[in-house]
Amino acid sequence: MSISLFNSIVKDSINMTSMIFLIIASAHIFGMVLTTEQIPQQLSQWIETSSANIWIFLIAVNLMFFVLGMFLDLVSVILIALPILLPILAFFDFNLIHFAIIMIVNLELALITPPVGLNLFVVSGITREKVGNVVMGVLPFYVVLIIGLVAIIIFPAISLWLIR
Repeated sequence: MSISLFNSIVKDSINMTSMIFLIIASAHIFGMVLTTEQIPQQLSQWIETSSANIWIFLIAVNLMFFVLGMFLDLVSVILIALPILLPILAFFDFNLIHFAIIMIVNLELALITPPVGLNLFVVSGITREKVGNVVMGVLPFYVVLIIGLVAIIIFPAISLWLIR
């Protein structure tokens, strides 16, 4: 390996790493703003008071996870939303393992969704393709993940059969 090739590799690595860290830092700042404004608490309070139906709750939570996951990284979404949702899950007597799998599949769907879609930027950086081209390549996976998410929500046995 020549020195010029090594310098090029280091430069590309620094560019890609800084792009990813900038996205993560922005997501953490956004998470802090959401937390200080108590938006997740207000949303949780609204869900708890407005719906006594588990299906409405699941639809609202999935939409919330999808939207939050589009703008925040996974850890931020989990740390912000999970402590708020646990009492509601206990109220509905919902299986926590089933909910965790729903949450992870939903957040993975959000990770490949613009505008932030961290995985899109990682693939774009590695392949040197435009993000728009990467989004077009990911479209079939949207369909598969949405079908899988709906199946997991409707049929809990899919996600719980390993623990029996």
